[in-house]
Amino acid sequence: GNVYTGQYNKGKRSGQGRCYFANGDMYNGGWLDDLIHGFGRYYYSNGQSFEGSFRLGKRHGRGKYQLTDGRLDVYKYQDDIRVGEGVRWSANRKKAWRLVDGKQKSKVSLQEAIEIAKRCGEQDENRSGPL
Repeated sequence: GNVYTGQYNKGKRSGQGRCYFANGDMYNGGWLDDLIHGFGRYYYSNGQSFEGSFRLGKRHGRGKYQLTDGRLDVYKYQDDIRVGEGVRWSANRKKAWRLVDGKQKSKVSLQEAIEIAKRCGEQDENRSGPL
């Protein structure tokens, strides 16, 4: 089963906590009423990871999705779905592409990639840099 360590409120996971899921995934971050909520990092058993905002168990707001080959996507999510424009960086961060509704569209300059990432929403105040 799942193994959780962290804060509880009225018998439910709430506040900050870490959960190791039975499928091999791991999440570290905010919880509300037994649901992933607020800022956190989700590590998938396939080696990919997501860092960003969650709302009631779903990715919601700005998020960074790291692929196993090192590529990084920055996107805005609504109810677990990528919406609008986002950006993908190459593993070495020397190339970038515009993403629209989750699909890679066209190569963009690094400066344009930074601007797209900014338009995806505010990043967590504890982070620095454009990514």
